[in-house]
Amino acid sequence: MCILWPWQAARGDEHLLARLWFADGPKFAMSESRFSIDIGAPPHVAEDHPTTTYKLANDQRKKPDLEAYGRLIAAVRNLKEPMREGELSTALKAVDDSKSYGEQPEDRVLASPDGSYVVLAPKFSRPVIVNARTLDTVRLLDGSDPLDIPFAWSPDSRYLAFAPSEAGGQIFIYDVAQQKRSATLGGPARWISALAWSTDDERLASLELVNRRLHKTPFGELSALSGHPDYRNDVVLRMYDIAGGASAPLQLKLNVTEQMNFDFWIEWQ
Repeated sequence: MCILWPWQAARGDEHLLARLWFADGPKFAMSESRFSIDIGAPPHVAEDHPTTTYKLANDQRKKPDLEAYGRLIAAVRNLKEPMREGELSTALKAVDDSKSYGEQPEDRVLASPDGSYVVLAPKFSRPVIVNARTLDTVRLLDGSDPLDIPFAWSPDSRYLAFAPSEAGGQIFIYDVAQQKRSATLGGPARWISALAWSTDDERLASLELVNRRLHKTPFGELSALSGHPDYRNDVVLRMYDIAGGASAPLQLKLNVTEQMNFDFWIEWQ
């Protein structure tokens, strides 16, 4: 079911920031394209290019996750008996190993807003949810994912939305209280790149790559023949409600190459 931005009448003063970061220039520094989206009918989009550095913005964004990770490590170290081998030990080791390929541990951690739970999503390992108090651990997927998985906690910390790349554009909603998936949103022909819940826990904003195609220029065809095809996508914003409704896609940026490093965020305001 597709519905055209149906939430505006009661919430006309809300808007989103879609922050798209792309590697740019000879030093591959990340530069930002920022889209301010008024949730109106129809929605209004304004683009800006601020000069905030990626590191400064990302450090601020990930500070709660770094702190939650530190508390989790301290809780493990304070155990009366050594932790047994299992899901938690495997995930923690994999998160720590991320430092060996240039990442910070907090890049693989997402704390719930109330601090009760922590998602550990290291590369090459299964993502898990950890109860920060009891250290009980629940596996979210049976295997690892070849690409980064976007995650988003609902503001009340009850639901976790996540979209594995191998799920074919589907978004899973995990109910922490029930310890099971409660809903599946999304659909085919889309690559979910960022998720964010609304403040009322009822809606989910998604940044998605769609219309994947081979870049058909002489240089693009030459790259494809040499084994490095240049696939391009368009970036759209889509809204979902937990009952399964979805808005039409709102186009933000065209012709984004997969050969460029990028990182997408969504902020409700």
